[in-house]
Amino acid sequence: MKGKQSTIEVTRDAEGRPRVVSGTAAPILADFLETDLRGDATWTAKVADRLDEAGEGGEPITGNLYALEIRGAQSVLRNIHDAKVPALLLPTKDLAAAVGVWLAALRKPGRKARPQRKE
Repeated sequence: MKGKQSTIEVTRDAEGRPRVVSGTAAPILADFLETDLRGDATWTAKVADRLDEAGEGGEPITGNLYALEIRGAQSVLRNIHDAKVPALLLPTKDLAAAVGVWLAALRKPGRKARPQRKE
């Protein structure tokens, strides 16, 4: 994440899909964005809404690899398939900012991959 970890940097791969730039986010956060939120702007917006509410006691948000527990000012990302992977505890506002950047990237049309030139 940039600066005080309040934002991430997103780029696009050759197919135009958003990707977190290496080193701009904790590996677990980058993986959560890319695997659990993926290219689904509707789902990502719902997660963003829950983060904006920052309510405690709600059901965890469970995705493909992670469960997100929003605990007021702090949130926890846990790998649901490997208990040996340490959970990531981070401020909810920072997580909300990262999800917001991801959502903005999803809503912005990506460039299409250039066709391979055949010779």
